[in-house]
Amino acid sequence: MKLTPSHRLYGLGAILLVALTICSRNFSRTGEPSFFIPLAVAGVAYLLAIRELLSTPEFPKRVIVFGLALSALWHFQFLRMPPGLDDDIHRYVWDGRVQRLGYNPYIVVPSDPALASLHTSETRTLNNPEVPSPYPAGAQLFFRAVTSIHESTFALKVAFVVCDLAIVFVLLDVLRCTRQGEHWVLAYAWNRCWRRTWRAVVTSTLSACCCCWCPQPRF
Repeated sequence: MKLTPSHRLYGLGAILLVALTICSRNFSRTGEPSFFIPLAVAGVAYLLAIRELLSTPEFPKRVIVFGLALSALWHFQFLRMPPGLDDDIHRYVWDGRVQRLGYNPYIVVPSDPALASLHTSETRTLNNPEVPSPYPAGAQLFFRAVTSIHESTFALKVAFVVCDLAIVFVLLDVLRCTRQGEHWVLAYAWNRCWRRTWRAVVTSTLSACCCCWCPQPRF
């Protein structure tokens, strides 16, 4: 029995989801084979999926819906995963917090003893505490906006997922308006899943959602 492109894409999507789910259960062992082997499998599955997208001019809508559902399932897993103690997301919380308290994140240093009282349980373990924030102004506004709603790593993760969802809808609209294959939205949706696992942090979301370069502002 010869598999159709749709069936192959179904299978590759399922392999991608299972492999990344295994990775998510081994985040505490990111340097071990139990993490990198399924991550490599997921990477190969993604590349083969891209080949299918390239070789097939159009897929049924049910295939696109299935693919997006797989991406949604992975994002649910992403929300459930606790961040590592030194993940960049702790810095995002800190940057948003100090802005709301009237400080300049490009000047204040998290390790400064004078600022110890500004820390919360989620910001005390941020990485590179001896340097000020490296993130551009667009990202800083994003951190501030999210932490003004709820100051937590979970709130930021939810915001990243919402941004990804918004981008998916925008891409679908662009693909329809330009009469291109709507299946190409899966190239983005599945890429976000793989890249988040590869980085083992949420840093990459900023480059797709809100990180624009502009001069550092004066506070």
